[in-house]
Amino acid sequence: IVIGCVSAYNLGGEIDADAISFLTNFSISAAEGDSTPSSLGYAFLNAFLIPSLIFLLGFSVIGLLIIPVLLAAKGFMLSFSLALLVKTFGVNGIWLGIGAIGVQSLIAIPCIFILAAYGGYSALHLTTMSFGKQRTMAQPLFNPPCFLRFAICSVALSISALYEVFLSKSVISLIAGKL
Repeated sequence: IVIGCVSAYNLGGEIDADAISFLTNFSISAAEGDSTPSSLGYAFLNAFLIPSLIFLLGFSVIGLLIIPVLLAAKGFMLSFSLALLVKTFGVNGIWLGIGAIGVQSLIAIPCIFILAAYGGYSALHLTTMSFGKQRTMAQPLFNPPCFLRFAICSVALSISALYEVFLSKSVISLIAGKL
């Protein structure tokens, strides 16, 4: 998260100018209500990609290494985006960030942590079974509560994706119009 904030504040030259130009044009078009709705498929892909990868990586030994990398990447992307908005628009960037990615993040981050905690635990257990002396499990690792967690997170992530498609553009337009 810290690396994302530092990276956004240390953009230089043309990249900084391009980012500021893009964000300024986006906020102007959002304030005018000139935004096209997101596609439903893209919104669901965006909402489910990292959580689904984390869930699936919990079924493998390699998940022990890749799950932390996915968590770090998601944290970097969120912090970079918010820091760039704040750098570009000052305090108003906080409000744009809340409208643009705040609601999705409030839903996605707890889901990602819930899935990552169990995925990391199960990947660690599978690793110790593969490379350690313990070759059997005392209880099933992938039991019904494991899949219930994913089902509950899927419902929450679906709500997040539907918000992105149907409401986020209106919220961003409302916020950008008041800035």
